[in-house]
Parts: sequence; structure tokens; C-alpha cells
Amino acid sequence: MDKDVFLKTYRPHLKVIFNSDKFLQDQTAVVNIKRFDRKQYGRFLNPWYLNRSGGAANYDEREGHPIPVREALRKLDRVGHADHVAKIEALTELLKGDNGRVYDPLMPVVGVDKRQTHFVFDGNHRLCAAHEVSQPGIYVVLVESDIMTELNPDFRLHS
Repeated sequence: MDKDVFLKTYRPHLKVIFNSDKFLQDQTAVVNIKRFDRKQYGRFLNPWYLNRSGGAANYDEREGHPIPVREALRKLDRVGHADHVAKIEALTELLKGDNGRVYDPLMPVVGVDKRQTHFVFDGNHRLCAAHEVSQPGIYVVLVESDIMTELNPDFRLHS
């Protein structure tokens, strides 16, 4: 996918910090659509953080660590993030659909660095809901770059 098309389509929806100017200049950056199985996308990291004692934390706190998709619903509920839990539960019901058919959610946006750390840029609630309904695989818009640490601070602090 062309980088300009990606930015026009997805940038308005990204709630994470993302340096669009550097991304456009980055010769190593590519955007593709890729399918991941449940085990793989369960390891993707959300932009929600906990400290070592299990309490809520900010992304830039020294002890903060991101919550993987596979653990999000349980851990978010424990730290009182009722708004995120409610969104995930509502999407879980929506994805279940009629007669037990599991629907594919809209494609989330995920960034990946050289070390194969995957951070969810957009669609974290959708990914968590897909994991909850045991969606066997999911397509994502994958943003890859050798300078991901300069594009998004989550990578600089936690990969």
C-alpha cells in the first residue's frame, strides 16, 4: 500500500503518537496487509499500560509495560478500565454474530520494528474482541520500519 494512501486513510483514526512526516521520508517504511493467526496476534501489544504491581500506568512511566491482546480483557477489568472493557465486550458480542458465525472485524493497524515487536496503532478493542471469540486469524494493516522508534514512542520505550 502506498504510504500517502495509508496516511490519508488511517492517520485520522490513529490515537497513538505517530510521526507522519518522518514516516513519509523513511525509505525503509512499507505498508502491507498481512494475516496473523490467533497465537500471533494474541502477542501484539496494546497502548494500555500496567505498572509492576498491576496498577494502571502511562506509556512513559519507567515501570509501565504494555498489555498483550491475549491478556487485555482480564487485566483491564482488574485495574478499573470499565470503558475499554465495555467496548471489548460489546465488540465481542457483535463479532459472534448470528448462529455462532464469527465475523471478521475491520482491519486493525499494527506497527512492527526490526525486532518483530508488534504494537497496535488502531483497532486494539477489535483485536481483543477477536481474541475473545477465538477468531482463528485476522488481517491487519502492517506498518514496518527500521526506524519505528522514531515514529512511535511505544517502540522506543518498550521494544
